[in-house]
Amino acid sequence: MNKNKTNKIDYEFMSEEMISSQHDLEEIVLGEILIEKDSIYNLGGEFSETLFHDKKHYQIALAIKQLHQNTEPIDLITLSKKIMQNGNLLEIGGITAISKLTSKVVSTVNLERHFRLLQENYLRRYVVESNNTANTKALNFSDD
Repeated sequence: MNKNKTNKIDYEFMSEEMISSQHDLEEIVLGEILIEKDSIYNLGGEFSETLFHDKKHYQIALAIKQLHQNTEPIDLITLSKKIMQNGNLLEIGGITAISKLTSKVVSTVNLERHFRLLQENYLRRYVVESNNTANTKALNFSDD
């Protein structure tokens, strides 16, 4: 398994459908937060960039968290500026990619439910990663 600079892991076990579903869910959660500016307060401080598997979504979530921690408004302009300050605007696809996040959102009514699903997916990935690490260590006889 390969780790990248955001400490994300490429999960070979994830099917194309799982990855697509996770990707859509991540976009919806980020879009809902952009549409409903104060919604991040309803997540009880549990919002974290580590919940996001997609590297671009990770960078966007990190910027949202930074804005929230600094009590700055979260909107297209402030988010784009923060991502640019972090040096990741081109990497995530520019302002267009950020604005497209809201296009999948029909309503923000289910944000908390969508967020819980995102957390569950993160926990599944974490358990698999932990099991893979334990298996690798158990099978690596050179550490003895």
